Amino acid sequence: MACGLGLAAAGFALLTQLGTTRAAGLAVLVTGSVVFSVALAPVDTLATDLAISAVPSERAGAATAITETSAEIGGALGLALLGVVGTAVYRSQLAGAGPPGLPAGAARAAQDTLGTAVAAAGQLPGQVGAGLALAARQSFGSALHVVFAICAALCLATAIAAVVMLRDLRLADPEEEPQTT
Repeated sequence: MACGLGLAAAGFALLTQLGTTRAAGLAVLVTGSVVFSVALAPVDTLATDLAISAVPSERAGAATAITETSAEIGGALGLALLGVVGTAVYRSQLAGAGPPGLPAGAARAAQDTLGTAVAAAGQLPGQVGAGLALAARQSFGSALHVVFAICAALCLATAIAAVVMLRDLRLADPEEEPQTT
């Protein structure tokens, strides 16, 4: 588990290196995404196996349901929190970063999403529009870097916790029924 989580942390850390160059950015995005996805797949399986092996066989279905529900709720809450952090970073980076002569309405619209910022920039003349689009893209990139760094840190912390908490875990005989207390 710890190896998978450590490798996932490396994948997320790689994603913090996304730049503005489209060709290199795509390669980093694909590589980082594949690394963390492939690394986390066995972690999920092992965590479910740990939960199921900790209960008597007649309660395995309930244990599976609990692990699946926990994964879904944890994933949804995690994405929501990361979204909040990413939005806060995007907005704080974009505030005041617009070009001179940026209309207040366009500046407010740009604070919503990258898509609205680019749409607003497309309706502005020349350098003002280009400057807003650039500032919005850079702010969005900064937000992604922070979110990916948080993901890397959480994976690394979880890997350390797995090593510490599971260090005394011994594999049981598959024929042996778990002890109930």
